[in-house]
Amino acid sequence: MKINISIAQLEILNDNFDKNVDKSLYLIDQLGFQENHILLMPELWSTGYTSKLIDAAKFNFELINCLKEKSTEKKIIICGSYILQDEQGHFHNRLIVIYPKIGPIASYNKTKLFHQMNEHNLFSPGNKLCSVKLFDQIFGLSICYDLRFPEIYRQYAQFKTQFHLVPMQWPLIRIVQLNKLIMARAIENQAYFISANSIGLSGKTEFGGNSKIIDFMGNIVLDMGNIIDEIGSAKLDTDPLERWRNDFPVLNDLDEIRYMDCEQK
Repeated sequence: MKINISIAQLEILNDNFDKNVDKSLYLIDQLGFQENHILLMPELWSTGYTSKLIDAAKFNFELINCLKEKSTEKKIIICGSYILQDEQGHFHNRLIVIYPKIGPIASYNKTKLFHQMNEHNLFSPGNKLCSVKLFDQIFGLSICYDLRFPEIYRQYAQFKTQFHLVPMQWPLIRIVQLNKLIMARAIENQAYFISANSIGLSGKTEFGGNSKIIDFMGNIVLDMGNIIDEIGSAKLDTDPLERWRNDFPVLNDLDEIRYMDCEQK
């Protein structure tokens, strides 16, 4: 199975909702048709880390309807995280998978909130993981800071998850750690890891780019480096992954882990 993956590396402007989205929609329009195509946007790409939670949630609710149309037009699955509000009035940093003609088919509320970005005062944490089957492959959903907690991915590994989508806003000051962590997660879970990071100054924080696709052996398939406001793409083949898992079936020796409930879509 061949799957085409695109990742957007964007400079995100806090509170400048329209500019963030207009720029991103322009970049999406430049993508040509590819079969089995998935696009990953960075964490909170439409609004940035804003304290205007009600405005952001309303904006994103309408944006998701727009993205359903764009997904249908471009025949591409669009994934990214957004500030959204639940029925109880709680705000979440929510990763959503938008499928052509259908709209949102899976979502994950960030479970590990990052205090240094004030997330604990902005959002309520999620209480379950979520995986989704796309093109007959299992994709695990997580966001940024989650990457530091291997127990999340060990639970996903019990379901033989083949791909992980990780939108992020990871600061430049810790970019070396990001590069090491994402390689480690890919190797230990025998899976592709796909990250889309922001880049440049947003608020008072300099974000580090280096959005990547890492394969199941820890090899770099795609590295966006310091590129600003572009989308990179790569074609991934699941056959070598399955051969490696059969030749070296380390996941069969996993102890059962129940970090939290996992919704399987």
